[in-house]
Amino acid sequence: MKHRILSQSATVLLTAALLQACGGGGGGDSTPAPVANTAPTNVSLVEVSSAGSTVVTASWLPATDDSTTAANLNYEIHASTDPNFVPSASTLKLKGASLASARIDGLLPSTQYTLKLVVLDKDGLKTVSNSLQVTTSSTPSEQVAGVTVKTMTAGQTLAMTDTSLTLAAGAPVPNVGEFVASAEGDGYLRKVVAVNVVDGKTVLTTEQAALNEVLQKAELSSSFKIKSVPVEVAATPTQAGLMRVNDVTQPDHANFDWGNTGFKLNTTTYKADTNTPSQALIQAGLESVSASPSFSISSQTKTFDDGFGTFSQVTVPNSVSIAERATGEFKAVLKILSDDTEGPFWDRKNVPLTVCESELVKVVNEKGESVAGLVKFGALESVQSQSASGSVRVAHQVIKVDANFEKASEKPYVAVFKARVDEARDGCKSPSKEDFEYNVDIYVTSANDFPQKETSPLSFGKEFKVDNSITFTIDPVIESEVRLDNNLGPDTLSYARLELKTAPLVHQVLTINASASAKLDQTKTLFTRKFTKVYLAGQVPVVMVGEYGVDVRVDGEVTGAMDATETIDLGFSELSYGLVYQNGQYLSLIHI
Repeated sequence: MKHRILSQSATVLLTAALLQACGGGGGGDSTPAPVANTAPTNVSLVEVSSAGSTVVTASWLPATDDSTTAANLNYEIHASTDPNFVPSASTLKLKGASLASARIDGLLPSTQYTLKLVVLDKDGLKTVSNSLQVTTSSTPSEQVAGVTVKTMTAGQTLAMTDTSLTLAAGAPVPNVGEFVASAEGDGYLRKVVAVNVVDGKTVLTTEQAALNEVLQKAELSSSFKIKSVPVEVAATPTQAGLMRVNDVTQPDHANFDWGNTGFKLNTTTYKADTNTPSQALIQAGLESVSASPSFSISSQTKTFDDGFGTFSQVTVPNSVSIAERATGEFKAVLKILSDDTEGPFWDRKNVPLTVCESELVKVVNEKGESVAGLVKFGALESVQSQSASGSVRVAHQVIKVDANFEKASEKPYVAVFKARVDEARDGCKSPSKEDFEYNVDIYVTSANDFPQKETSPLSFGKEFKVDNSITFTIDPVIESEVRLDNNLGPDTLSYARLELKTAPLVHQVLTINASASAKLDQTKTLFTRKFTKVYLAGQVPVVMVGEYGVDVRVDGEVTGAMDATETIDLGFSELSYGLVYQNGQYLSLIHI
């Protein structure tokens, strides 16, 4: 039997359209041990936008907590021009209980801001969210002089076709030449070309209108975190400015509507697998004794030369990632590669070297400032020795990482270590013969983001069948920028960017079964997520509607009966793609 191993590919589809709109216990007698209070979980900032020169809006999902009710959780929104800031009193813009959105005024024009959400429980324990970036416009939005736009709500419209609107009683009736708009659904912007009364109802004959007919100038900027949500978030009580709409046709979806910011999100829900510990990647030459830190895929090995040859090396992680409030440890592997030589060239003698000691020199943040407490040293353990000389040839240095909220940062902390190698004959009593430094980058990540690892089964084919069990984490940030300027002439769209950024992780187990020769080539949708954003550009809102989805394609061929299992792991530390419109041309954006 011959067979070709199935290949798998993931096709990511992103569709976005700009649409114009207007509107606005224990047993026995023993006493159970008290349960330690933990900080809020499921803390996520999902949208930040700006359609003005001094204003930014933000939307977020409700957090959950083990000891504090939803109504008593306190929310803080922070903003800074420093993308790596740690929330503090100087960055606080708004706070309050049971909030779901914020409007921040008094900002600087044409400036990029980074926003973060902080949630506190009744005991003051706090969790920091992911960060999102947005840029304020250089000038306020301007409406075309002399243009009238009337807003239509859903209740003011009885019927709608591509060329007409039938108005309900009491709805505002525009004049010929004026514009009507709605932010309902996908939104619309139309110009009125005739007004008639048919069977006692006002019927508007309309034609599609362009945004530059009503806006002289506008600059829009947004970042959306398009993610799935745990079922416990979808079930939490509604907060101020947030509505939930249940759709019986989509029982595995949650529909959120932030009325204060004009943001809507339709996304999948999932139940977190709390029984599965987070996976730690183990590097060559290293041991992981804790599941808390997650290590990079490959180790870094540094060798050290004293000018007469390479005498030692150290193997450590390229970087360590650890969540806030977590602890963990890893080991640096110190190894003697060659001994020293002494005496004249005609009578040189080998002098055995030994690993004497290792120490922590410093830990610094991205600004070069010293940070205390993040890294602690354990014991230097001899692993391999040379009995004749007592020389320690290989040693492990236990390095402990203890993260907390104050140390959260999107840039790595740099831990600098120093090891000393000396001659073995005096038991490391002589002054240092050789010492060398090595660094490890330590990323302290927010423990805020939702538990990862969604699961979904997909089946492909009939006679040639593949059952695909998929565990994945794909929570992208979609960034958009639009600049309109009627002063530029016919091409009023001066600049536009739509870019998706993510770090996808996909684990697949394919069960393959075929009874005879056959081919298979099928594509199925893994998930789709939709969003709608209504910007208020002056008095004229603009509606953006987007849909993000991931397709899974399985193709293969067998020339006989087959029963097998194929495992596929796919991951990118950074993946982004999209489109940019500039100087009259569209350019593709791809970065891996």
